[in-house]
Order: sequence, then structure tokens, then C-alpha cells
Amino acid sequence: MNASSLPLFYSDIVAAPGLEIVLNEETSRHLSQVLRMQAGERIELSDGEGMCILAELTVSNKRNSVVRVLESRITERLKRKIIIGISPLKNTGRFEWFLEKATELGIHSIQPLICKRTEKTYFRAERFRSIIVSAMLQSRQYFLPQLLEPIKPDQLKIDSASCCLIAHCGEGEKQLLSSVVL
Repeated sequence: MNASSLPLFYSDIVAAPGLEIVLNEETSRHLSQVLRMQAGERIELSDGEGMCILAELTVSNKRNSVVRVLESRITERLKRKIIIGISPLKNTGRFEWFLEKATELGIHSIQPLICKRTEKTYFRAERFRSIIVSAMLQSRQYFLPQLLEPIKPDQLKIDSASCCLIAHCGEGEKQLLSSVVL
């Protein structure tokens, strides 16, 4: 079976070939009850930091399935580090959609910004992280974007080697994105 056709799951536990990993309850339930996978079947795991692990299911149950690591490899991240700053939207569903699409595009980090007109300041970090993990797995990416804590725009730290682009609807002259050399 081709590795890219294997189901991909997130695990923050990484192990060397030959060792076993006990999967969390959510992943175990999905493997045993949704996919109905049995011992001997193979899956892929990613730690969200570029590690890709090929593993074989040794114990399949809904609370704590166990896999044996067959092989592991590191995938390389793109050289360009793209960080998007965005103000949380009033409509949480739209902000969640943004997180999903940014993850699918391979964004490095997402910086929520509390701006002058930000209406929604309650930040559901665990819920948003769960959406990002799901989008990472759905798009078969091996890097989990970093979801940073919300800050005010004047707290942004941008180094001199970075290109900072700000989309806004305020008054003043606008520059087309296509005119900026990226």
C-alpha cells in the first residue's frame, strides 16, 4: 500500500523504529470505531514539526490503541516563513474557516491581533488548535502552524529581514500585492 494513501494522524509523541506509541483516546476511537482498523494495518503519524512516521497498529481499541513504529523520516519545511496577522472576527465560524484555509496553504504562524475595531476578544485556543490539527491532517501536511497568543498591533516584533504586508480598509494610498516582490 502506498504511504500517501494511508490515514494520517497527529501525535505529539515521537518514537524510533521498533518502539511503540500509545495513541490518545480521540485517535484511538477514530481508528477503531470510525475506520474499523484492526491490528496489522498501517497508518502514518505526524508530530506537526516535520516528522512522518509509518506505523503498524498492534492494539486496536477505542480508548488506547497502540502502534509500532516501522520507519520515520523528516520532511523539510519551505524556506520562506509566512506569518499572517488577523483580527479575530465577530463571526467565529469565519475565523475558524480562515484558520483551516491558512493551514492548508502551509502558513508558518498565525498571529491574532486585537485591533481598535475588534469585537470578539474571547480566544478559544484549544478549539482553534483542534481545527488547525484537523486541517493539517486533511491536507496531508507534516507541519502544524503555530497559533500565537493574541496581541495588539503595536506589540508586533518584525525583524529587518522580514517583509511586512498589511491589508486594511483605512484611508490612504493602496499598493497592489502583485507589485511587491516576494
